[in-house]
Amino acid sequence: MELLSPAGHWEAMVAAVQCGADAVYLGCGDLNARRGAKNFSLQELPRAVSYCHTRGVKVYLTVNTLVTDREMDAAREQLLLASRCGVDAVIVQDWGLASLARSAAPDLPLHGSTQMTIHSLAGVEAAAELGLRCAVLSRELSREDIRSICQKSPIAIEVFAHGALCMSWSGQCAMSALIGERSGNRGLCAQPCRLPYRLDGGKTGHPLSLKDMNLASHLGELEKMGVSVLKLEGRMKRPEYVAVITRIYAVRLIFFFCVFLDTEFLFIFLVLLNRIFMPSWGLCFLREAGSREARLVSYNSGGAGAALRRALPPGPAFTGATWQGGTFKPP
Repeated sequence: MELLSPAGHWEAMVAAVQCGADAVYLGCGDLNARRGAKNFSLQELPRAVSYCHTRGVKVYLTVNTLVTDREMDAAREQLLLASRCGVDAVIVQDWGLASLARSAAPDLPLHGSTQMTIHSLAGVEAAAELGLRCAVLSRELSREDIRSICQKSPIAIEVFAHGALCMSWSGQCAMSALIGERSGNRGLCAQPCRLPYRLDGGKTGHPLSLKDMNLASHLGELEKMGVSVLKLEGRMKRPEYVAVITRIYAVRLIFFFCVFLDTEFLFIFLVLLNRIFMPSWGLCFLREAGSREARLVSYNSGGAGAALRRALPPGPAFTGATWQGGTFKPP
């Protein structure tokens, strides 16, 4: 399986490459699902591709937002640049953009973003007919769904193995747009599901905050299912986080067949991660519905681990949103 790591900026890309990633995914400008990350400029992209290719690492460019008609010219220029500098694949959400890419840069392999909400074999087959070579499955699928799709898929299958989950179906959430006028499908999700809420004057909590996905102990199972690419979420994260998760999964991919290492490995895994980032972890949708491991809500907002909390200055206080009379009232 290929290990695909996030590169939200140059330092994170270097961390991923140096810590064992087989490929990195990154964005340029405003046409990607993480516009809040530092990202790369169009001038930096050729240098980033050269850095990675020199070290045997692939580069996937994310152009995975919904694109308006007036943005199509800019999208075309970005696709042509990607083709010229040797990007290994472009990750897309917009079906119209996929069609544009096939005509403007037919040499560019296309991958379907999780934002496409590809959650069935029929969806994968439709993506293949459009010319996509890889489909990133929705993060909400169970092990049975993933196995069934992999067995009959005409193209490569990529799944998320680690990181944050969307409260809604991948690519279908409008909560950020409705509350904060920042659309997740335009790369500007404000993550309102991570915020504290209070119901009609009751206790404030985080009832919408999901556990982060952690499938490190199930890589052998994913391999047997037929998964081709393991994706690590985190283009908004610091380079230290990218380095830790990339190294751990890279080592784990080498030794996943050694069952006796599971307990020790996972203990070290959690110790390292909790020093960098401290959410609640879970197998989430991979587990059978109703099992303890399948409980999705963490009831906390996660955040920086002990090492980073000591290093970072305190941020502004957030008092939380409330739900009163059928409407949200922001802080």
